[in-house]
Amino acid sequence: MITYFVQMGDSVKIGTTNNPKHRLMQLKVSFPYDLTLLGLADLPEKEAQRLAATFTKRRNGEWFEYNSELITWIKSLPATTSKWAGFEFRPIPKMKGESVRVNISIDQVILRAGQKLALDQGISFSALISQLVRENQAKG
Repeated sequence: MITYFVQMGDSVKIGTTNNPKHRLMQLKVSFPYDLTLLGLADLPEKEAQRLAATFTKRRNGEWFEYNSELITWIKSLPATTSKWAGFEFRPIPKMKGESVRVNISIDQVILRAGQKLALDQGISFSALISQLVRENQAKG
């Protein structure tokens, strides 16, 4: 597993994957933000998250608040020595008016929209669902 560091908006996601290219494409489809691969490292995910928390605030799960200290730390990590060494994520830009066909279900779209809303509000997805259930019961 390789630990990846991806910036989306004012957040940084620290996660692990066996295939960074595939994972980054999943993230690109899942979130409306542009994303930037900040680095790949041979560092256990939990260790990376523990160390990152010394530089910045954890927002939710694998998401951390973007700041210059965190970015400096990420850039100081030794690069991966795996087959992914030197990998750069360069999504293919869409041409004006071009649509991209995506194989995704409406359930996945709703789930990802909820996850994005939770991230924007700085709460967990389960807390968002609980909040929505309480509001619906209050209306009820």
